[in-house]
Amino acid sequence: MRNKLTEKRKEKKRTIISAYFGFMLVLYLGYVIVAEYRLNKSEQWVKLNYLTEEDIQNIQQIGFLNSLLEISFSCLFILGAILLFRSQKNRKSLIQFIIVHFGSFTTIFLLGFIFSLFLASPIGNLTQLLILPASLLAIMVFYAIYLMIKGQLTKRA
Repeated sequence: MRNKLTEKRKEKKRTIISAYFGFMLVLYLGYVIVAEYRLNKSEQWVKLNYLTEEDIQNIQQIGFLNSLLEISFSCLFILGAILLFRSQKNRKSLIQFIIVHFGSFTTIFLLGFIFSLFLASPIGNLTQLLILPASLLAIMVFYAIYLMIKGQLTKRA
């Protein structure tokens, strides 16, 4: 009976983690699409002598959508970090969180590099949404090291 409950919990945890990284990937791909669209539209707007009110609203809406996707990506990472710290305060979970996110951010950066080879958007535009989460991940690494030195993280899972 207890083994079934443990298996169900693990399956639920895997589902949540898969959904989490799925949302991150969807947000990133949405960000790439909006960034590419914004760049293509800006080339059209530059050629115009006069921008209409509709053009200006369109520019603002695309910029807002781009920012919204960037903020959503960062908030999703922050939510994941908060949930980790509230539910599990052990070394293994924290190290796994850091390693998995480092790997996913590296993958997203490489995707951005590959996309930049085929799209008009430069790599900086395609990877800009990683700045805040990667900075927070670096802070988490230093915090984890600090906690390990102080002995405040348990070794058990």
